[in-house]
Amino acid sequence: MDKWVLPVLRSSYDFLNNKLQRFFLYCALSTNGSFDDNGANRLIRRFVYESIDETKKLRVQYNEGYNMLDKLKNHSMLDYGDKWMINKFLRALAIGIVEETCKIMGKAYKNLTEIPSDNQWTEDLQKVFLTGNNIQTIPNGTCFKCSQLSMLLLDCNVELNHIPDEFFNNTPALKILDLSETMIERLPASLFNLKCLIALLLSGCTKLSYIPSLGKLKRLISLDLSSTAITEAPTGLESLVNLRRLSLLPTEKLKMSAWLLSTLINLECLEAGWAQCSTDVIGQGTQGLKRLEVIVAHFRDISVFNNFVSFLARSCVTRSYLLTLGGATYNLLRRHYIHHSYGGEYSVNKILIKNMDWGNEKVILPGGIEELVIDNCGRGKGKRSLCSVLSSGHNNNPSQIKLLEISLCDGLECLYCCNCPFCPSTQLVGCLKINILTGLKDLVSPYADSLHQSILFSHLTDLNIGDCDSMEALMTPKLLAHLQNLRTIDVDCCWNMKEMVGAEEDHSELEPTTGSGEMMVLLSNQLTHPTLILPKLTSLKLNFMPQLDVVYRGVMLCPSLQTFSANSCQKLNHPQITISNDGGGLPMEKTPTGYRWGINID
Repeated sequence: MDKWVLPVLRSSYDFLNNKLQRFFLYCALSTNGSFDDNGANRLIRRFVYESIDETKKLRVQYNEGYNMLDKLKNHSMLDYGDKWMINKFLRALAIGIVEETCKIMGKAYKNLTEIPSDNQWTEDLQKVFLTGNNIQTIPNGTCFKCSQLSMLLLDCNVELNHIPDEFFNNTPALKILDLSETMIERLPASLFNLKCLIALLLSGCTKLSYIPSLGKLKRLISLDLSSTAITEAPTGLESLVNLRRLSLLPTEKLKMSAWLLSTLINLECLEAGWAQCSTDVIGQGTQGLKRLEVIVAHFRDISVFNNFVSFLARSCVTRSYLLTLGGATYNLLRRHYIHHSYGGEYSVNKILIKNMDWGNEKVILPGGIEELVIDNCGRGKGKRSLCSVLSSGHNNNPSQIKLLEISLCDGLECLYCCNCPFCPSTQLVGCLKINILTGLKDLVSPYADSLHQSILFSHLTDLNIGDCDSMEALMTPKLLAHLQNLRTIDVDCCWNMKEMVGAEEDHSELEPTTGSGEMMVLLSNQLTHPTLILPKLTSLKLNFMPQLDVVYRGVMLCPSLQTFSANSCQKLNHPQITISNDGGGLPMEKTPTGYRWGINID
């Protein structure tokens, strides 16, 4: 190991610039060798706070942290699959490098049951990593003299329930303190004299119900009180004029006034979960916050949500948002928030609507929405289409939605009518996912306007549909004619579907068209079943549809197709799909339950 392996790894480490070296050591020392996207978020934020640049926005510095993760991956110092991984030999290298300095205590995930002994807390100690141990209590009277200590990580000591009042008396330089996911019920008195403290992180301290005055912590930049038991905003919060990030998710019982929120004039990132109140606290409190760029908020009432969307429309600063409406649980919100954050902190404008019963009031979508997820919502009286419960509100330009995901919504018969003001205000430029809509018969109304279909669907790239038992056909040729950018079609468990592309009642709009601006070219003069071109389709998968007997009664020309599979589709006739203009069909392999062809079959 010392002779052959470490020198090679050390050369890779030495190749990194100074900041990447520090970030690599930080990743290795603060984890057990693997961490998920949530862990990456926390890790990056703490690293940013340690070397905060007062001239840059937090959002910019967070994104620089994500870029460093990617750079370490590109240098083979990190791997990424379901999680971020650090090779055990690289961790050994990191520990060896740290031990050379004697200024860092790296004891994360060491199964410690007690705080390290006094002789390890030296005067020149700068950073302490005690994350993920089994420390239960810190004895009264413990007060280490560490005048240069800038970072102390005690997070994920899930049984830690006591820190003595005098513990921080001799750590005047402390900047980062992480006590997240511990069982502490009260904070030590000496903590509130740490005048250099920049980040106080208490997320997941579920027994912490009271916080004394924060008035002396005037340098505080980040305060994370998410998933704590506090019911009132800490006193002195209005004095934190340098606060740039405040997290209060999902403190459902928290009482906080709009005035108090409005005093945080330098706030850039707000995560708030008390918005079930009858008054629009978030909207009122944030109107004067000129630097607020990012909002993560949870709402229960449609009218309060719509009022806040109106505020967003007037705001010229807010760049990114994640808003949830309805009965979303904290774990679900956190899961969507993590996905929302990956690749850059708050990188996607996203709306999550869950467990809502649609009333008479439509949900107004804010401008710039990129992802919309609707789950387990009742349609309400007369609500037969998705566009009947949504409104574009204050949008001047069509919203370009990269992901529209709908599941478990009773009563919807179609997604879009393509005849109302909402439909042309939206463009699907990415993926459409539909799952378990038992009443859904059509993607668009049979009476849909073709122009509006073109605006809505012409940039759709991926279509994924499952468990929609009322659909007898996936779409009409009229709709398929607009899907020039479609790359993948994946249909599962639609038990009553008989055709992928169904019959057209009125073929008047299927005349052959030419020109670079047209959606597609129809190669046949046969008005009944013209040849359809899907120029970018690479994958077509049809699974578990026992009634399916035909893909399309005409010919589909798919020159980019790499994969076709039809599993458990026993009635399916040989599909008329070609990948070239000569009209020859694909040499498909007949299987016991369907067909398959391609170079990338799973």
